Amino acid sequence: MALMALGAYTNYRFIKRITDGGIAMKLVSTTTMIKRLEGLLGTRDLSEWEQDFVRKLAAEAASGQVTGLTGAQVDKLDELHGRHFA
Repeated sequence: MALMALGAYTNYRFIKRITDGGIAMKLVSTTTMIKRLEGLLGTRDLSEWEQDFVRKLAAEAASGQVTGLTGAQVDKLDELHGRHFA
């Protein structure tokens, strides 16, 4: 059930971006976003808080709990990923 809610929310955010910005964005999975951001750990590209956030998400993904992310966590992940990989 949580996975369905996360999927619906992700679709909503994607469609909102298309209509707000007028530019179609690639849909990237949560796991892919986390893995890409993990590559920035230990660099100055992420603040200390952001690095802790990415480490927490990576641990959740490794344990299979990535589907339990809150809407706020998904928004922050999406923002971080967009800032570095858009």
